[in-house]
Amino acid sequence: QLAGGVAHEINNPLAIIESEAGLIRDMLNPSLGLDSSPEAINRELDQVEKAVHRAKGVTQKILSFVRKTDPRLVPCDINRIFDDVVSGVKEQEFNVSNITLVREYAPDLPELMLDPDLLRQVLLNLVNNATEAVGEGGVITLRTWRVGDEVKISVADTGEGMTPEKTEKIFMPFFTTKEVGRGTGLGLPISLNIVEGFGGRIEVRSTPGVGSEFTVILPVSVEPDKSSYRIG
Repeated sequence: QLAGGVAHEINNPLAIIESEAGLIRDMLNPSLGLDSSPEAINRELDQVEKAVHRAKGVTQKILSFVRKTDPRLVPCDINRIFDDVVSGVKEQEFNVSNITLVREYAPDLPELMLDPDLLRQVLLNLVNNATEAVGEGGVITLRTWRVGDEVKISVADTGEGMTPEKTEKIFMPFFTTKEVGRGTGLGLPISLNIVEGFGGRIEVRSTPGVGSEFTVILPVSVEPDKSSYRIG
């Protein structure tokens, strides 16, 4: 399934590159009378460059998906990391799109021994997905709380939600609910691998027409399993 997904994602930009190369060749053929000005050729080269970047992005995510590395474990303030993810450029994006951001943080969470960069990657992916799901004028709610020996971190949105059939597939590599060209379908599988490396899990609740909630559940005192990391 992974190989089939890779082939599909790479074949699309390759087809664009092949088509553009043929078009540029025709443009340089005087007998066809096509516009061969530098501006016209540069427009087609822009399309080639976009296709190359998309193919490169797919290969980089595949490498991240299969590469293993030891995490950098340090005491982490979960609430602060959450704020880091949605500050700066992301906060400006919310303002431009009229997205309401609600924070519901537990004030007394224990620090967890995690890799902060990997956790930021997971939370940023969930926030980005929520941002695309709600569009303009939606609400994204960030929550943290503790239940027993677990800390829970959730990102909820008021987007269009997903059917049970889609919800079952979202962690499959290359499965995506986004429009063509908007996502590779690797963000959630990579995020799940990271969270499982922390000894945790991700739970999903989604209702069509209501929205979705993704909850990262991490153990408070369990040592993360370094052997299970698949992200560089």
